[in-house]
Amino acid sequence: MAALAVVLVDSSVWIDLLRDAQTAQTLALRQLLPEGEAALAPVIYQEILQGAASSERFTRLKRYFHTLPFLNPVHPVQTWEAAADLYVRCRTMCGQWGQVLH
Repeated sequence: MAALAVVLVDSSVWIDLLRDAQTAQTLALRQLLPEGEAALAPVIYQEILQGAASSERFTRLKRYFHTLPFLNPVHPVQTWEAAADLYVRCRTMCGQWGQVLH
């Protein structure tokens, strides 16, 4: 049986969705959710939970996000090292990283 394809969604898009922002990204996310095709990585989950304004909101967020697929790296340390290396190389080649993303 083939593996289910999912989309790893950035924390900024999840936050916009939680704020009911109407963007191209939140529209796409709203289409992915009913099909179970939107996924989280642990660091994205952490960023979302850190934004909870209260313990009640924290609990609601946990409950909601536990229903979604999580993408966990097989080799976490090497994955984070590779991600940091990619970030540094892109920043070195492209200048200010934030300017590249916007």
